[in-house]
Order: sequence, then C-alpha cells, then structure tokens
Amino acid sequence: MIDQEEVELESELIEVIASNNIEAGLIRLLKDHRFQHKSLTKNLAKLHNSQNIDVLDFFNSPLISHEDLTNCINQHLDVIALIEAPTKKVLDTILLIQSRVDYCYAPVDKFLNDNEKRIESSVELLIENPTKLLSFLRTILRSYSKIDVEKSYKLANKLIVNPDIKVQIEAIYAIGYLVYAEKDTLLEDGIHLISSLLQNNTDESLLTACLSSLNEICKKDESLRAFSNDCLNLCLQYKSSKVLEEATRIAWLDSKYLTDSWNNCILSYFSKFTIVELSKRSGADHAFTALLKKENNKDALSLLEHLIASNTDIHFTFESWHDVSTAIWANEVVDRDKLITRWFHTGNYNLCKAASDLIIKKGQYTVQVSQIEEKDNYFYIARKAVGWLFVKPKAATYFVLSILDYCEHSDFDKISDLLFYPLLMNTPYSVKEVIEKHIEGLDKRKKKAKFLRAILTKSEKRQEILKQACSNKELHPSTQQREALGRKKYFENEAMMKEVHEKSIFSSIFGKSKVMLYGNKSVFLQHGNNGESKRQVMPLGKTSYSTEIPLFSSIDSIGLNRLINTFRGE
Repeated sequence: MIDQEEVELESELIEVIASNNIEAGLIRLLKDHRFQHKSLTKNLAKLHNSQNIDVLDFFNSPLISHEDLTNCINQHLDVIALIEAPTKKVLDTILLIQSRVDYCYAPVDKFLNDNEKRIESSVELLIENPTKLLSFLRTILRSYSKIDVEKSYKLANKLIVNPDIKVQIEAIYAIGYLVYAEKDTLLEDGIHLISSLLQNNTDESLLTACLSSLNEICKKDESLRAFSNDCLNLCLQYKSSKVLEEATRIAWLDSKYLTDSWNNCILSYFSKFTIVELSKRSGADHAFTALLKKENNKDALSLLEHLIASNTDIHFTFESWHDVSTAIWANEVVDRDKLITRWFHTGNYNLCKAASDLIIKKGQYTVQVSQIEEKDNYFYIARKAVGWLFVKPKAATYFVLSILDYCEHSDFDKISDLLFYPLLMNTPYSVKEVIEKHIEGLDKRKKKAKFLRAILTKSEKRQEILKQACSNKELHPSTQQREALGRKKYFENEAMMKEVHEKSIFSSIFGKSKVMLYGNKSVFLQHGNNGESKRQVMPLGKTSYSTEIPLFSSIDSIGLNRLINTFRGE
C-alpha cells in the first residue's frame, strides 16, 4: 500500500514539473501531502538527481511567499542531504532562506557528510569569507576534522584572531566540537589556547564560548578535568547572564562528566547570584536538581539553603523550582523529613516559607518531624509548623503529632494547647479525623493515647458550648428582617442591571427576558443523518464541594491572625 502511495506521489510530482507554473504546483503539493513529507522529500531528491528539476532553484524562487517558505519549504530542507549539487550553491541557498524566514534548520552536516570534495570546497569558501558563512562555521570545521583534525584545528586558531568578534566566538566553539583522536595532544593545546584568550577579556559571549569549548574538550578526555580547573575559574570570573546560562546547561546536561572540583567551581559561581536571578534561567532548577542528586551533595544543599534564606524578594515561592522540590519530596536527593525539620528549626522566615510551600504544593500531610539533638526545641518547631501549615490543618496536625514521639513528657501539655487551639478549635472536623486515625495505631493503655483522647473530649465540650451560644435567637435576625433584606438586595440588583443594560453596547444583541431553569433532567433533540430528530433525556447529577473555614476567622479574626503571625515570625 505504501509503495502504491509513493508511486502516485511521484506521478503527481512529474505532472507538476511538466506544468507551466512549477512553483505554485509544488507548493500546493507540499501542502496537500504535509504528512508524507519524508516520501515527498525522497522523491524530490530523486527527480533532482535525475535532472528533472532543480530543487535549489525552486528554493531560491522569489515567487515563493514568506508564509509558504516558513510553513512548507522549511520542513523539506532535509532534501539537501540527498541531492547532488555544488557546495557553494547549496550554502548560498540556505543563506537566502535564512534571510527570509525567522527560523531555518538545514542539515549541512549531512550534506557534507564524509564527502572530501564537498568538505574541501566548503573550507575554501569559509576561508574566503568567514563572516558570510558564520552560521556554518562550526559544522564545516567539524566535518573538516574528520578528514584532517590538525588542519581543522589550525584553521580554527586562525579564525580566532579574525577581526570579526562573531567569527572569533564561533571558532572558539568549534575548538570543542572538532573530532579528535583519543588522547590527542591537541586537546591539551586547546585548554592552553582558551586560557590565553581569557586573560584580561570581559566579553560575556567570548567567556561563554570558552566555557562551552572547555567542557567539550574535557568530555573527550576526562583526565584533563583536573588540569582545567584554573581555566574554568577564568571562565567564571565575572558575573554574567550568558555565562550563567551555559554553566547551568553544563551542570544539568553534563552532570555525569563533572568532577567534584568542577561542581564546586560551578556552585561557587551560582553563589554570585540571588535565587530570583537564578530562577530567571530555565536551566537553574534542572542544574540544582542534578547537583543535588550526586552522592556528594552537601555543598549544593548548603548553597540552596543559603540562597533561600538570604532572599529579599517577597514574591519568590519555592514551588517555582519544580524539579528541585519534586526531587526533595520524592526523597531522591535528601531525607525530606530531616530537611523540613531543619528549615523549621532555623526559624528563618524564608526557609520556613519554603518548607510550607513544599508541603502545601504537594497537598499531602505525611511529613513527620525528624529527631534533633536539642529536645527543648521541639515545642518551638511545633509552633512553627502550626503557624506555617495552618491553612493545611491536616498537615499541621500530622506534623505536631509526630513530635510527641520525640519530645519530653513535660512538653505534652504545651503541645496539647497547640492541638486544642488554634487547630481543633478552628478546624475541628479535619483535625479530629487525623487525631482519631493516629489513635487507632496506638496502644490505648499508653499515656500518649490517653492524652490525645483527653484533647478530643475537651474539644467536643468546647464545640458544644459554641453551638449552644450560636442557637441564641438574639444572635440571629428574625424571619421578617431576613425577608426585608432579601427584598432590598433584589431591588438594588434590578436597578443595577437596568443601568448596565442601558449603557451596554451589547444590549441590542442579547435579550432582556429572564428564564429560570429548574428540574432534575435535561431534554434535547438529537438530529440524525436522515433528517429525523430524536428526543433525548439526560438526568442531571448533583455535585458539591465543601471546605472547612477556621471558626475564629469570624469570632476573633484579629487575635487569630496575630497568633499565626507570631508563630511564623518568632
């Protein structure tokens, strides 16, 4: 079936080529068969090589619009790798397309491949005008290195001193991407060359190119990592957004190649930036995750904590570091409970907020306290947890209950007060559910179980008092008063809607009639192919959502807010 489709496609191509308007016919064909672009590309190359059509002339045609060039031609540039054509004409065609569209990828490397004649021709063109062939410089030099790496390296050296800074930068990148022999002495020479370029040079694009090239050289010979430390420090000597982008890319994508000394240099460079500045780089989150996943991650974790603790931007949230927070939550990089306990224990506002962001984002309440040396500080940690996790009462309760396993018995009464107020008194149903589930796993004869049951009993009595107080009719408006308020609101809304309709430009489009829908089912007509209509009845389902609002937000909101903020800020 596929062979038949290819035959039909080839015959369509031949018909188009025989027509008077080849450009329009080919564009139409490319649009109609956009999902068969591989077969179409293959047939285009076949017809080009049999001299039935010149694909490059078609690409160069001024009759092709910018839209067609972007949407149709761009995805068929793979044909360049399959055709026989002069190297100069191929490169000139690609340059023309690049000048006319926003983005263009052409497989120049596949066109050059291992064809010595094409490679040598491209090298001659590059030497003649490196600025013109700037976008192909790396590809040409890499292909040239497959034939003769020494000549390619020397040419790159020559281009590095070119007056055009862009040519210099591309040549530096090329040094790292050449195809070297194993343990080639040119690799060490490349490091010396990069070091010499970095002396008294502050151009961030050049520094970025040197860093990238240095990393690529060391990937080819891991023994050079230790030798390259001084050169790496020179690359990272200045604070730069471009260098930061490259450093994060290396730490993320090339993590498995990096030694401890390289990791430390990169972490030292990261410390020059704030966490907000790092957040603006998409790779920073991935880079820190990769560094934290290493066996020796102590320095990376310390830096992360320092960056969070020293943050001054109130809009920063730790959840924006998605990969890092996910890895921490999954216990992939560090003991999650130990880390969150330490962050609460520090009392640092930003670290406590980061801990709460981490728990609240995941929407779970399975975080427990980790054992600490200073047993007297467990109550302090409990207050921090209640303050920061108050909006997630289940999480706060679960965390505080876990503290009872480590704290002194003398602290039980203090923690009892925390569980009672603000937790049980504000969100009794959520907190009670967690405590009752916790009691189920305890020995009922133990002090802890008795202690928790006493808290629940105390809470139930207090809730009963509140319910009795709320039942006093003096606290509620009468039926007559409620009806009067309802009528008042109705007339106010009517007047407001009337005013809006009079001033609205859409009043003539939409009708003013009101329709009230009610019932337990929906009826509609379904039209069939034969023109007949069938009555369909769909029962309406019921859905609901409930949330528990802290009781004291209406009884004593100021006092509650003051208490929560005290817990957070102390």
